Amino acid sequence: MRKMNSDMSEISFYKKIFERNIINAKNAIYGRHAGNYTKSYETWKMIENILSCFQDELKRKRDRTIEVLDLGCGDGYHIFLLNSLKEEAKEKIYFRGIDISSLNVYSATEIAKSIEACNVNFEVGNVENLALSDSCFDIVLCTDVIEHLVNPEKCLTEMIRLLNPGGLAIVTTTNRDNKFAKILKRLIPIRSYSENKQVDYYSSGQKDRFFDIGHGHISVKSMDEWIDIFRDKGFIIEDIKRGSMLFGGYRCNIHPILFALTLIADRISDYCSLMKKFSEAHTFKLRKPL
Repeated sequence: MRKMNSDMSEISFYKKIFERNIINAKNAIYGRHAGNYTKSYETWKMIENILSCFQDELKRKRDRTIEVLDLGCGDGYHIFLLNSLKEEAKEKIYFRGIDISSLNVYSATEIAKSIEACNVNFEVGNVENLALSDSCFDIVLCTDVIEHLVNPEKCLTEMIRLLNPGGLAIVTTTNRDNKFAKILKRLIPIRSYSENKQVDYYSSGQKDRFFDIGHGHISVKSMDEWIDIFRDKGFIIEDIKRGSMLFGGYRCNIHPILFALTLIADRISDYCSLMKKFSEAHTFKLRKPL
């Protein structure tokens, strides 16, 4: 009975994703958007932040075996990406991905088999309660997961428990207090999808006309709030990297000049510590004390 309920829950979950993708496609057609370049930039920048943290840590642990854990790994995208880097090919690195979706785990496992990634393993598990030994990983990755959890603190407790002393956690999450989006919203009236008689699924959680943080984001917090939580869990915060100034999406795509100016301002802001909060997301580089 429990397995049946779990299977039905997963079917319902993926049905919602499918429905969301249909709505997304309809929005693209109605708005005549052939691509989503603004969201692509946001994704690229997050990945660059992750790669930077990961590569810096490998330099610290040169000439030794490294165990990496990806919590909420999805279909294994980040694991496969990190495993493909040429400069890491000579290192002894072992990746382990955990996701609550058995379908995601099955898909990732099949991909690993097809590309003969023998140092990669995936399994089903709940990131808030894992049956793994203490202090067994050198690096823990958690990408855009904690904002989707009812109790993200439980995931962070597991994270620091699983890390070796001196180990690194790389955590990315959405920023509730994006100063730039708030300023932009007041200065420029951006027409929303609902005003254009289109379905706006991103606003299901937060009715924001330009910067939306809905769609399953149930634990979205500001940078300062996350800092307090990380420190309370025992982490040392080594660095905080900015994401892009805006989440991106079709409503941004219809303002290319505005996005171009935003892109320039965003790259300049990376060199100014005072602009940390002018970001739609952050990548936190967290260290477990020795």
